[in-house]
Amino acid sequence: MTSTTSARTVHARTRRGRAKGLLGAGLLAALTAALTVFVFAGTAFANTIDFTGQGTNKDGTCETFEGQPPAPGGTQTWQFNLTGTQPGATMSATFTNPSSSVTNKPEDDHNGNTSFWFITTAAGASLQSATATFTPVQNGNPQFVVSHCTAGGTPPTNPPPTTAPPTTTPSGGGGGAVSQPQAAVAVVSVPGFTG
Repeated sequence: MTSTTSARTVHARTRRGRAKGLLGAGLLAALTAALTVFVFAGTAFANTIDFTGQGTNKDGTCETFEGQPPAPGGTQTWQFNLTGTQPGATMSATFTNPSSSVTNKPEDDHNGNTSFWFITTAAGASLQSATATFTPVQNGNPQFVVSHCTAGGTPPTNPPPTTAPPTTTPSGGGGGAVSQPQAAVAVVSVPGFTG
């Protein structure tokens, strides 16, 4: 083999190696682009919606009560609805009179394409702001509203900070406040059955 033939052979092999490398890089780029389109087209992104006042009076108090409004000094439970959602939505809200808030509260229920939250405050509280983060359903039209309020409910409590870690962690759903056990009520009489 002459040096000219040897140089041509080495040069040809180098060109083929480069061509294979370029072909491999091109295929990799095409595959990456296709996967990117598939992932982004097939994944729904979380949206945030602000509460705009539907279901409250101008001062932020609850517009509609199911049943009687609560007595002064009592509590009330707000029902928030968000339509056009997949399960897993969260919400945050700030109230005044007196001041209270919830942050990233998981939905309490989900039915069809609607997320539901139940938040208890002092009677007469005013809603100052609320937002929800959710994954929309295809062709949905999200509406974030206060459906109504009901008298009663246990308001969330904010225990004082402690330096010791808690000894138990409540499990289970809803993300609502943990209620304290109530004292037992004495049984005065037992109903009897007559034949």
